[in-house]
Amino acid sequence: MLTAQLLAAMRETLQIEVPLFYLFKDPTISGLVTAIDIIQTLQASDVVKDLNTVDLEAEAVLDATIQTESAKSFKVDNPSNIFLTGATGFLGAFLLHDLLQQTQAQIYCLVRAENETEGLYRIQHNLERYLLWSDHLCDRITPIPGDLTKPQLGISDPLFTELAAKVDVIYHGGALINLVYPYSALKASNVSGSEAVLKLAAQTKTKPVHFISTLDVFQSPAYIKTPVITEADHLNQSEGLYRGYAQTKWVAEHLMLEARRRGIPVNIYRPEMISGHSKTGVSQPNDLLCRFFKGIVQMGSAPNIDRMMHMVPVDYVSQAIVSLAHNPDALGQTFHLANHAPLSFTQLLNEIRSLGFSIDSIAYDQWQTRLINLESSDNNALMPLISLFTENNEQESYLEISLLSSQRFDCSNALTYLNQGSVICPPVSRDLIKIYFKYFVQSGFLDVPSAYQAHGHNLSISTASPSNMLATR
Repeated sequence: MLTAQLLAAMRETLQIEVPLFYLFKDPTISGLVTAIDIIQTLQASDVVKDLNTVDLEAEAVLDATIQTESAKSFKVDNPSNIFLTGATGFLGAFLLHDLLQQTQAQIYCLVRAENETEGLYRIQHNLERYLLWSDHLCDRITPIPGDLTKPQLGISDPLFTELAAKVDVIYHGGALINLVYPYSALKASNVSGSEAVLKLAAQTKTKPVHFISTLDVFQSPAYIKTPVITEADHLNQSEGLYRGYAQTKWVAEHLMLEARRRGIPVNIYRPEMISGHSKTGVSQPNDLLCRFFKGIVQMGSAPNIDRMMHMVPVDYVSQAIVSLAHNPDALGQTFHLANHAPLSFTQLLNEIRSLGFSIDSIAYDQWQTRLINLESSDNNALMPLISLFTENNEQESYLEISLLSSQRFDCSNALTYLNQGSVICPPVSRDLIKIYFKYFVQSGFLDVPSAYQAHGHNLSISTASPSNMLATR
């Protein structure tokens, strides 16, 4: 919030827009002065070029010592021991839950903690937050205190060697997700951490790796105008990919692809913007999607953009990954996890209005101006992410190339395998939007508008855990 206030002050006083990249690049007074000088000197297009200073191809070099050491015999559909990163995140909580439901394996969870007791507490607290915890799960969860940002995942040599011999498969969903940090601030966790995971996968016995990436890797201008991007398309363009998070995922994917060439079976999963659970509505309130919903409600206005709203429920993403990972025929492939039935942003706003929320549609530039002119006292949910909606990538803002992207991602490869089972992506429908907003209100994330009550809407939503729902499917 302090960063947002600083940006607002510079905008008002100096009449300039300072990308957050510059603040995080050198977070000192002298660094700020340098950033202001640069912004005042460069044209807007040159500022964007200056953001894209990382040579991503040079970064995407896998340690030559990471080589397969054994014959390739994998326990794909019935692993005994699973190593999972990211269990204290949003998607990671659901992955852990589904792995516990769908396998009999012991799950070794990398977690930032001083010891196993603290680690288990963090994991349990996270699953409780998303209505996923059951006490009987404890026996099959083994916390591994460590850190993605540290060499060898912060794991001691003896334990790393033990895990390398014991683990059958790795799910790598851990990452530092921050849409405003530069590459340098995210590299240790998202790139070096991924390389350390591959070291674990190659040591002693070769283990499959299931890597969670993002469709943001295609936000380079080279792909923005591509009508349809398939799972077989080569990820070979990075010019203009200037947000640090997408850059780290681009580099990490290339490390995974090189590992695949060296004989490590790597599956790459690229979900689009992940939304809440399709039945309970439970969501991560600090993610971009929830902040966007709350922000437009608080502002009482939204940009008038005639595009489709892209989101995919977290339960579908998790179940799809676990299903694909357990299919031996799907090993070593890349999958897009996008919603085949999005909703237009206009329709989505109408559904939100039907619940009693007052939101006007105004021209995008007018909406940007309103957003820029918000006071810090307004406490709008979008304030910490304001640069995502006001900066642009020479062509479009982040909003237009992410949530409201005109890109279409083909998921044929994923659907070929998923259609063999019962994993189906819920459409972005009236019912889904209602579930989400009922959860927002019931959890206190959004206030109850008087019109909501006047319309006689029922605020009660299902609080049954997803494990109970799985049992009835």
